[in-house]
Amino acid sequence: MFFIDKRKRKTMTRLSRENLEKLLVPREQDGIPGKMTLWEQIGLAVKKVGTQGPESYTYHPLTGDPIVYCPERAKRPVPKEEKKEEKTEVNKCAIYDGKTTPILSYLPLREDHYAFVNLNLFPAIDPMNGARSRETTARQASGGHLLVWPTTDHKDIHELAPEDHAVSFLLMQDLERRLSCLSRGAYLQIIKNTGRGAGSSIDHGHYQVIATNVMPGAIKRAREFRVAHGRSFATYLQEKAGSELVIKEYRTMQVITPPWLRRHLEAVIVPKNMHRERMSDLTEEECLDLARATTDIARACHRIMPRIGKEFAYN
Repeated sequence: MFFIDKRKRKTMTRLSRENLEKLLVPREQDGIPGKMTLWEQIGLAVKKVGTQGPESYTYHPLTGDPIVYCPERAKRPVPKEEKKEEKTEVNKCAIYDGKTTPILSYLPLREDHYAFVNLNLFPAIDPMNGARSRETTARQASGGHLLVWPTTDHKDIHELAPEDHAVSFLLMQDLERRLSCLSRGAYLQIIKNTGRGAGSSIDHGHYQVIATNVMPGAIKRAREFRVAHGRSFATYLQEKAGSELVIKEYRTMQVITPPWLRRHLEAVIVPKNMHRERMSDLTEEECLDLARATTDIARACHRIMPRIGKEFAYN
């Protein structure tokens, strides 16, 4: 819970539903029955806030992986270092104040809180113009860069109940289903950065969701592995880990320490059902277990990292 001086401002810790709905982009056009497509919603939102392009992409010369990026992100505002006692002042949070981009969808949590989706103001890929590569043989990259906020409260996932956190994954499933029928959104990448050491410039916890028609290198290698070895990499990982490397087990998920650990703290969440390939494949129970696993890992990092002299941050 965050507290502020009542003499200065009424104590509140979340973006209100009233302000949330003021920012909402409608999913119906001028009262005409039938939902707008996600791209039509995004188009309306972009008209309101503009774009921060130009976006472009290149290829890693060693792995061949496509790297989509926005040069303008270097100009995004980064908060100045604040004193520790000032970081609890909720009124410094732009999201809490409703100073954010148009909202595309939201779902209720408990106690009048909400999880919601909006545009990234500094997208890695421009939904209107796509991204361009200097490589003459590269295909045109298209897609969009969205943000999923697990709560309107000024919190991150290690402070949420898993039942509330799971709603974020339901929103991601909805995004994936609405994108999957469009060539512009063939692949969905979900990124979670917490802490400035991990590249996050906003204290209010959020996920980044990038939809693009360019196959990520990790998916390409996973498919090649399945062809070469006759089983998925997730299955191979479970076989190699055995029981001694299982950090925690849930009904439908496992958290595993990889046998080829590269970093001091690293964990992999693996669904027990090996036929899961997309977020939209997960059942509600699996979404809840995924929330339990990610929440537990984030809480563990929050406890462990200060003890070893590290700032709380993770990807």
